[in-house]
Amino acid sequence: MKRGIKRTILDVWQRIKDLFAQLLAVLFLGALASLMLFIIGALLILGNPLVSAIVILGAAVLFAFILTRPLRKRLRFQRKLKKLCRKKKYRAVFHRTLRESFSWSTDKLDFTLSTAKHVYYVHYLTVKSYRSSITLLDGENLLLTKYPPQNKLALIFNLKAKQKNYKVSFPKSSSIGERNFVNTVIVNPTCMEMFAKNRDGVTEPTGNGTHIFGYSVYTASGFIEAVLRNE
Repeated sequence: MKRGIKRTILDVWQRIKDLFAQLLAVLFLGALASLMLFIIGALLILGNPLVSAIVILGAAVLFAFILTRPLRKRLRFQRKLKKLCRKKKYRAVFHRTLRESFSWSTDKLDFTLSTAKHVYYVHYLTVKSYRSSITLLDGENLLLTKYPPQNKLALIFNLKAKQKNYKVSFPKSSSIGERNFVNTVIVNPTCMEMFAKNRDGVTEPTGNGTHIFGYSVYTASGFIEAVLRNE
């Protein structure tokens, strides 16, 4: 009884410390952003207009580069896929727009790729931050873990990984004629690590081509390599 109460108190105390650390991190980032705005404003008012413009443009480019990572990764993959289709006479049909393809839970596939021997029935799984991992719990649920940055600030503010469960839907299809359907999930952009729970409930690391819950999981580059290897 006493041990249970003590454990509860320790858990509550740990949660309080985590919330306090998160609050400090938010305050620090807010102060840093305010300082940057102040510096930019001072440059605009007192500094050389050309220097001010360069600083603002540089900050805007850096911000846009970070925010558009998923889009850049997706466009790069689709360019490679279209190039492969032209070279090998494959046929790719996209069923969702680029904007729609970034949503997770959908019953509509993203594209089909038809080759001489296979038809790949493909869904995208978008992971926006590389410093994260996904764990496939079953055919309709996954766990996303976001890791804090590896720097001194994360240590100072005691930043910890955050986890959240998501509902996803990857409908499957069967073979048609002489060509086999390959139910496929492409993780793009990818993350640091991928895991899946096996039939015994044990979490195991997965790699390119892992067949789990009725579909094969690939990164973007791994999928291109698999297509070439399977023909």
